[in-house]
Amino acid sequence: MLNSFVIFDTKPLGVELSALGIRMAWACHEKGFDIKLVFSEEGVWCATKKTGYHATMIQKLLDADATLYCRKKCLEMRGIDEDNIIEGIEVVGEEDITEMCLDAESVNYF
Repeated sequence: MLNSFVIFDTKPLGVELSALGIRMAWACHEKGFDIKLVFSEEGVWCATKKTGYHATMIQKLLDADATLYCRKKCLEMRGIDEDNIIEGIEVVGEEDITEMCLDAESVNYF
């Protein structure tokens, strides 16, 4: 059985696939799996300080001590300031992303 996952959420806020990435992270985390949820590409919009379903699920994950990340390069490419990211989501560089993927048993993209 797989025990560790890196889940990339790459779709923008409001797209169903982005919500599915967050929900998969929630379900796996609640079952005790080592989960790293990474907001990447257009998915970085999901990590911004907004209200709604995405923000509620992200906050539940953070409250349950899940690890959430946002790719710095993707934020910069979209002109999003790190101050606009939900508190508790760590902004990381490419070397950190590579290390996470190498250490995980499964890498998933939404």
